[in-house]
Amino acid sequence: MTAPDSASRELAIAFLYLDLTHCTRCGDTRKALLSAIETAAPALDALNTTISLSETHITSSEQARAQQFSVSPTVRINGRDIQPERHQSPCQECGDLCNCSDGMDCRVWAWRGAMHTSPPVALFVDRILRAATEADAAAGTAVHKASSVDGDIETIDRFFKQAPEPAACCAPGCCQ
Repeated sequence: MTAPDSASRELAIAFLYLDLTHCTRCGDTRKALLSAIETAAPALDALNTTISLSETHITSSEQARAQQFSVSPTVRINGRDIQPERHQSPCQECGDLCNCSDGMDCRVWAWRGAMHTSPPVALFVDRILRAATEADAAAGTAVHKASSVDGDIETIDRFFKQAPEPAACCAPGCCQ
């Protein structure tokens, strides 16, 4: 018989996004993430694991580079993108926000053989519980490593280069 593990663990969840006001994908991702955290709470309690959630509104290409942010929205657990393979499709709302004549691509979530512009809550619950049971979760040793995907922020650069100045903004509150 082994003694129960009494060491407390913390999962650091980071949500990075371009726009919560107009972009359905960013808004739906935030809602799904909050729902997943609530759904996973009883299991996390049993695992003696807590969550710290940070939300970062990316407002410039420089900030995107500093955060190694290459696709919106992004969710990381302990520094790791929960879906490192980057799937994207045209996002009309972000294209309108940045006045991008060639459009804007935002993340599409892959889950159980299907692609989703609004992520399933189950995807996030799965990733949270997996992270909570990983051996290195207790040590907090996971670190986000730059990769070729992280270094490619061409789409993000286009968003900020073509975005209207706040005074010329197309909709009330869109550039705040």
